[in-house]
Amino acid sequence: MADGNDEPTLVLVHGANGGAWYWDLIGPALDARGVRWAMLDLPSVGEGVDPATDCHVDADHVRAVVDEISGPVVLCGSSYGGVVITEASADHDRVRHLVYLAAFMPDREDEIPTELFAHCSPDLIESAAMDDAGRLLVDPSRVGDLYLPHASPDVASWCGSRMRPMAFGGPTRLTGVGWHQIPSTYVVCTEDPALQPESQQQWAQTRATNQIEVPFDHLPAISHPTETADLLASIVRVEIPAQPAQ
Repeated sequence: MADGNDEPTLVLVHGANGGAWYWDLIGPALDARGVRWAMLDLPSVGEGVDPATDCHVDADHVRAVVDEISGPVVLCGSSYGGVVITEASADHDRVRHLVYLAAFMPDREDEIPTELFAHCSPDLIESAAMDDAGRLLVDPSRVGDLYLPHASPDVASWCGSRMRPMAFGGPTRLTGVGWHQIPSTYVVCTEDPALQPESQQQWAQTRATNQIEVPFDHLPAISHPTETADLLASIVRVEIPAQPAQ
């Protein structure tokens, strides 16, 4: 984690079944670029997590992390992390920008988690299963082809070995939508085999303030850490003169 108070802190929020380790490969690249950053573990992920835990618990946790950071914050969500940053940022006066990195970008009327599954690829849905307690886990052996086809087999295996079951709770809707008031950048990953690129492009065009397209897979912070660090550093350092979507 970088330190200092002279520019915004980039807070990195991982996706489903993941953890703060999502950002292990990109961390050194952010450090090299002088970016202040923080990462965290979402409380919905883990072997013993209560299956009733939902996105609101995750959003509250992220908001608490933001509250402890001095100065402005840029929130970046990967995959399911987009749901979390959307609610966590709502009406927070120090969140300056939102970054959706191949991430879900829901609105208030969208039902979670039904809306999530509606935009996943059929192959991803097929590979997911519930454990005995009702938590969801994607087949770790499919991480390479579903999440990280651009990464080496060793990296994909490392990622799959660290995936953990995730609780989604029951059907729910967001209590707030930060991108209604806060400028946002959507990073569309056009070679994503997990979250449909067509859905990403639709959210980028109709909900985000700014759009970037890159030929990356679902987890570019792992498969393309240097390029993704460049992209995030540029967003953190530039005050984008645009109005948020309404």
